[in-house]
Amino acid sequence: MRAALLAFAAHTLPLGALDAPSELPDSYSYSYDGFPTPPPPQEPPPPPPPPPPPPVKIVLCSNGCPAAPKFASDSFCDDGGPDSLFSKCELGSDCLDCGPRERFAKVFASPSPPPPPPKPPPPPAPSARPAANPFAGRRFYTPRSYRANLARAINATASAAARAALLGAWSAPTAFWVDGKRQLSGVGDEESVRSILAHAAAMSEPPLCVFVLHALPNRGCLSSAAPPPDICCAYAADGSCAAGGGDCEAGLAAYASEVVDPFAALLDAYSDAVPTAVVVEPWSLALLSLPAPAAPCAGEATRQAFTRGVNYAIAQLASRAPRAALYLDAAHGGLLGWAARLRAFCGVLHGLGPRLYSLRGFATNVGAYQPLGVGCPTDGALTVPTYCRAHPADACCADACGALPRWGAGNNELNYVALLSRRLAAAFPGLDARFLVDTGRNGNPAATGCDAACNLRAAGLGVRPTAATASPLVDAYFYLWPPGASDGCSAAPSALLPCARPDASCAADVSLGTRRGEPPPPPRAVWSHAHAALLSLHAAQHPSDVQLAAARAALAAYAAPPPPPPPPRRRLLLSLAAGLAAGAALLALLLALTRAAASRPSVVSCCAPSSSFFFSTLPTHDDEPPALPPAPRRDLAGPRPHPHAATDERTDAYVVVE
Repeated sequence: MRAALLAFAAHTLPLGALDAPSELPDSYSYSYDGFPTPPPPQEPPPPPPPPPPPPVKIVLCSNGCPAAPKFASDSFCDDGGPDSLFSKCELGSDCLDCGPRERFAKVFASPSPPPPPPKPPPPPAPSARPAANPFAGRRFYTPRSYRANLARAINATASAAARAALLGAWSAPTAFWVDGKRQLSGVGDEESVRSILAHAAAMSEPPLCVFVLHALPNRGCLSSAAPPPDICCAYAADGSCAAGGGDCEAGLAAYASEVVDPFAALLDAYSDAVPTAVVVEPWSLALLSLPAPAAPCAGEATRQAFTRGVNYAIAQLASRAPRAALYLDAAHGGLLGWAARLRAFCGVLHGLGPRLYSLRGFATNVGAYQPLGVGCPTDGALTVPTYCRAHPADACCADACGALPRWGAGNNELNYVALLSRRLAAAFPGLDARFLVDTGRNGNPAATGCDAACNLRAAGLGVRPTAATASPLVDAYFYLWPPGASDGCSAAPSALLPCARPDASCAADVSLGTRRGEPPPPPRAVWSHAHAALLSLHAAQHPSDVQLAAARAALAAYAAPPPPPPPPRRRLLLSLAAGLAAGAALLALLLALTRAAASRPSVVSCCAPSSSFFFSTLPTHDDEPPALPPAPRRDLAGPRPHPHAATDERTDAYVVVE
């Protein structure tokens, strides 16, 4: 058998195959008897992929639209493919669905995915704020109503020193307050926004006009002494604002149409001729950030009025009067000078959204008495309380009100501005805020009361309005609240006339009118001769001889308008008092005439009790300016040393703004 197999292999295998078994394929194996086995079977290759389907043929009608269209528009049709541009769908089966339309484009079905939806347009950017300091290198406008009050105060003052001090205040500009629609265009010859802008535009070099917008619905919620606002969220039976409620739609609509819109239109009309700056709504948003605001200010209606009203005012003023520099009120260091309160304030500001970037900055100390002080060399890591613990003798650590032991950084306004700037920059990236500080009544910081804020007897005029400030963060110091305007009145027994809206803070011993012989202050925002004289006597800076000479010349040529009529109730009381005085004088005259004929008749007059030189309320000669006192001594007229005294001689340029 074996021999037969070898013979068969010799006939079938090539020559030498049996002698070279190593040349057999590797896939062969050998069995135990030496014969190879066949390789294992292999899987067949996969079949080729089918060809892609042919593209769908689009059959067009005579008007250029595809047959059986699914999408159509007023101008042309397409087949509704993934790259269709239409959203109006019309299902149909023939070309009549398109109608006789003009074909502008032809869109074929495409297997490509649809393009991503277009990005929504970005929100409109808020109007850019003025890049430069609006107060730098400019003269400042002084309202004529403020000059008229000063002229009457000078006429009513018998002391030469007080009259000279009041004359020094003549050249200090102030802001004009817009409390309602009456201040926009005025009634008759009343001073108004319109008359101020027209007067400034007529000057050869128009000065900067500063306005304070203060007309929000329910704006007098915090103080009972504040006069009732023109606009309320809801009205009580006596016409005042009613507390409570959760809706202020009617009040906000009136605020927008009657105050903000006309005010923005006036600023826009004179934007090319007169530079302007506006302080927006003092004592509004800052109150909402306090931990426990007064109950009338905590209602939902008042919160809506403040937040939505301020937002609308900023939006309208920024869009319609983009050249006006806007400053939002930020209270003062004695109120918000703590980190927790500033965080709450920033939370309220977040509600303004992008409108916040339309602001030039913030105004501080409006109508308050907080000292200006000196800034401490601190940063985000080193706080004012920490610095002052190590350097208690530093001038920046003067703390008359005891804020530093309570870890407050608002012991003065410059420290508060630095803290507020850091907090705002951290909360609102890109917000480079600048500040405006009211220095009208903080010139005597050591004598002011910390808890009282009503007609402080020892207060004085602060640093005069100037753009030469001690901090690059501060655009200017300015008299925002007119010095001499009353903070309110009290129901003290010493008051000669009743107070219709008494304020408890005005009854403190540090307030004018609470001591024997002092005249009672008038209601809030009404001019007070006595307080104006005290502020001038205690001023931190006095005008130069050049400023005083210019003020004398201006006063001599100034025709002060007659004083405004008193309110009806006060007018009635004055009439009764005058009648009683006349009757007493007549009775005294009759008694004198009945005396002995040999004696000379004497006239007994009924006079007011004697008072201090600056408390006299009778004019010396009707409305004519009295004979002016001689030029004050150098120690009175010369400027006192002050760390923030303006060194720029250009500040003398605004002493005569007529």
